[in-house]
Amino acid sequence: MLLNLNQAIIACIAWGILLLIVANFIIAKTNRDEPLAVIAEHLFIAILVITASYFVGSLIKHIN
Repeated sequence: MLLNLNQAIIACIAWGILLLIVANFIIAKTNRDEPLAVIAEHLFIAILVITASYFVGSLIKHIN
């Protein structure tokens, strides 16, 4: 079962965010840091990167 492009993009973003949360939780617990702060910081950065890449892609699409 393959997903169409839009569903695949959403699935990949969701899977990546889930992995980011789990990895940051484990690392924060290992370092005895506050997990919520570490997770929030990295989620914020990930959302910025995803948003920026979307808009750069849209800009490139309109240039060509």
